[in-house]
Amino acid sequence: MESESGKGNGKDAVKQASRFLSKLARAGKEREEIDTKEGLALCLGLAQNLHQNDIFTGTEFTVADCAAVKGIIELIVRWGIRPYLLYSPSPSPSPSSSPSPSPSSSSSQDVLLTSCNVLGSFALDNLYHKGFCVSVVVRNYYLPDVMAGFLQLGFAPHQKHEKRRSMAVAKLEEAVAALEVGDMVETFLVLVGQRDGRSPPPWLKHEAGKILSRLVIKDGGVPAVMHRLLGAGIKGDVQVYSNVAAHLAKVPKSVTSSEDYYRAVCAQILPFLSYQNFAKNRLGEGKTAQQILQNMHHTSSLLACNMIVCEPELSDTYLFKPILVHLVKWCKLQTKIFFCENMWIECEGEKLTETSIIQSLMQIHTLLTAGHKEAKKVRKQVLEETRPAIPALMMLHYLLETSTTSKPFCTGVMPTKTELCLCKVKQGDKKGYSETEEEINTRVKQNDVSLNEKRDKITGLRKGFLDGHVSQTLDEDDLSPLGRLKIIINDLMIAHVCELPEDFTHLLLDFLSDLDVKKFRWPSTEGDIWNALNVTNYCEHTPTEYLSRLLLACERWSLVVRLMGEILSKIFHLQQSLKPQLFYKDNDGEISPWTNMLQIMQSFETLNEVVGSKALQYDSIAASTIVQNLLNEQALLNDEDMVMIVLHMVHNVLNGFSSRFSEEGLCKQGKDVLICISSSLENFCCSQSLTQKVKTMSSTLNTRICSLLAL
Repeated sequence: MESESGKGNGKDAVKQASRFLSKLARAGKEREEIDTKEGLALCLGLAQNLHQNDIFTGTEFTVADCAAVKGIIELIVRWGIRPYLLYSPSPSPSPSSSPSPSPSSSSSQDVLLTSCNVLGSFALDNLYHKGFCVSVVVRNYYLPDVMAGFLQLGFAPHQKHEKRRSMAVAKLEEAVAALEVGDMVETFLVLVGQRDGRSPPPWLKHEAGKILSRLVIKDGGVPAVMHRLLGAGIKGDVQVYSNVAAHLAKVPKSVTSSEDYYRAVCAQILPFLSYQNFAKNRLGEGKTAQQILQNMHHTSSLLACNMIVCEPELSDTYLFKPILVHLVKWCKLQTKIFFCENMWIECEGEKLTETSIIQSLMQIHTLLTAGHKEAKKVRKQVLEETRPAIPALMMLHYLLETSTTSKPFCTGVMPTKTELCLCKVKQGDKKGYSETEEEINTRVKQNDVSLNEKRDKITGLRKGFLDGHVSQTLDEDDLSPLGRLKIIINDLMIAHVCELPEDFTHLLLDFLSDLDVKKFRWPSTEGDIWNALNVTNYCEHTPTEYLSRLLLACERWSLVVRLMGEILSKIFHLQQSLKPQLFYKDNDGEISPWTNMLQIMQSFETLNEVVGSKALQYDSIAASTIVQNLLNEQALLNDEDMVMIVLHMVHNVLNGFSSRFSEEGLCKQGKDVLICISSSLENFCCSQSLTQKVKTMSSTLNTRICSLLAL
């Protein structure tokens, strides 16, 4: 077979390669024995010629020309690499090849090193825009073979030649450092996988795994792994998401420290935690590109959750702080109270935009609603990290929900706008007083059943799924930016209220007393969100009405009871501190103490009407404790209005006791509290300052307590 190597222009190099491939094909048809050693030498020469005379420097080359290039590289791999590999990631050599020396022999290893060096150099030369066509062919089709050769030469147990070993390791390191992360990730995933039912040798799997770990912490490594393992697989395949996320969450032994791993991985998954890019015609083209992004989004969500569970402190530093940086800056614009120096970081030099705030909220919302198997741990940390932002988020939620452009999140439970009417509070719910014990028991049990049914439906991996609440979401692609923001804020607020410690009721009281929508700041002056937040559209419902609807939606009865008790205590002490001469008409625009008290009374009335009565019945033990604390106020005997309010609360508490403990009987705590309430009611009956109406009502309630205690 005559030599075809030589130098010339690109077209001549392709012609030489084509003639050689044609001769080879004819020899195969005639069953002529091929000298693979000579053929390999010819192919190496032709490849060098093709590489030096890049065929894509002109415009007249055809698909056939490119096929000729690929054919020459394929022969180098078939004759110079695959026969000498102990574990080949590609199909076996052609049966027409002549017998080859043992893969472990010195001559075989020299051939393998030469072939891998040549093809490896071709792949690396593409970085300098040399030999484009040959480099692309090697990178797209034969990198697994080349890297398998370098791994064998450098790490196989039988390797004794130190010079050959060091050359192979150096070339391998150069390729890992220089070639594109995505290409290398795909290559080494092939090497650690199975082929024809065979697993790679332990030494190869170990070394390839170490390199994969290094590739993951390189910029773009995590997305590359997810892309290769997930692709455009079935949407919503939670098991696949979980498997990939669990694998990536483990800190490899080859990585220097967990902190280094978290620093690298968290930075890479942050862009995929938000989902604004999944709208139609945004990122990528067609359903396949969108599906890949969605798969990577869900996997990133679960990966972040796994990392939060494994290393909460590192997650705080490398995940939460970057997510919250823009949200923190926005909160600081509302009031200085929201900023905590020890918890949050400065955001100097970062431009605050509407997009950056919404992206921060999207990322937090994703972690909150990811559906992770240890969702409670993840949610706990998410809520702890964002708790200082509750005042700002609550104001944003209030503005979005009460704007004339918005539909309330809890329709059907809010009465028409209420006016101050103390007689309602004093007399209580007439229907409640007329209910029989049987009617009360039936109503409470029906409510319990409906609540349990609602909670039973909360399963699966979908944004908006919370324990005890499901967002009324539309398909992702159909949501407007305003629609997305409303869902995010709604879920965040409901999650916070559902988990808010009871000693944080001061946040709710501050919201009721200090809300000033005119001080609200948002970094935009136009668009749908700005129009919804525009204060000229406000406000159809008062802050108390909004808060009452929120508490009712969360069914957080103990928080409601405590809030009612604190408001009543505030009213009572404010009344005691006011003197008759302080009742005046304010001409200077300032709020007089009496006006402030009436506003607080209005808040209590609304809260009691919308959610208070239910809370007193559903959380009877906590409610009875609050009521008893109010009854212990000695000055209460001199304020008949307050006495009537408290007696109405006692009535609702007893309704709750009747429904909860009619069958199994009272617990010890319940008995002790009822005995204390009974004692206070006896004091009302004996008081000389209270009217006969109050005494009669107290006596009636005391009789009910005696009946309960007798059960």
